[in-house]
Amino acid sequence: MIEGEFTRNSKETWWCTGTNIIKHTVITEELPESEKRRSASFAGEVPHVGERFTTIYDPAAKRPLWGIGHIGWMAFCSGSFLKSEGRRIQLPFLTQINEGDCSDKTRLFNDELALPERVEVYRHDNDLVFAYAVAQSTYFAGWTIPVRFDYTQYDYSGEDPLKPFWRGAAAVTSIRKATQPLVPPGGMEQIGRRRGE
Repeated sequence: MIEGEFTRNSKETWWCTGTNIIKHTVITEELPESEKRRSASFAGEVPHVGERFTTIYDPAAKRPLWGIGHIGWMAFCSGSFLKSEGRRIQLPFLTQINEGDCSDKTRLFNDELALPERVEVYRHDNDLVFAYAVAQSTYFAGWTIPVRFDYTQYDYSGEDPLKPFWRGAAAVTSIRKATQPLVPPGGMEQIGRRRGE
């Protein structure tokens, strides 16, 4: 489970059920009027504080998790994906770079969780387009967990060299054992209905 305020006005909770990804969104703030007008022109009606939405993504869905949420997933949840055959790392932030033309060099921590210690994604011409690196880690509950990491995504503006498009750093402030996260019953019921269609 990943939970956070990945957008300005909502809290999102993401669950992986093993076959699907479920996103539950709760609107926590009203958007400023200027942003409401812009959002309404793209998406229609603008949601209000307290409204809730559930979206289910099947295994073939492209880019269900992006931006800061994608970085959190990469740091703490991506080990089994990165060990799988034929996987392709998507870029966290939308860009004009064609991800289908990219390849990566990835180094994982040597334990069961196998989180990434370093990830580099290259364009077909060997230009670096994304870099993630753990600066400090700790050993917790039998796993190596990153506690400080940074990332940079580059964009192609038509001129060389590639320019930094998004750059960030993160530090973990606490780690604790928790109970196993459970998908809300309504979410699992929706998956069951979809499979029956």
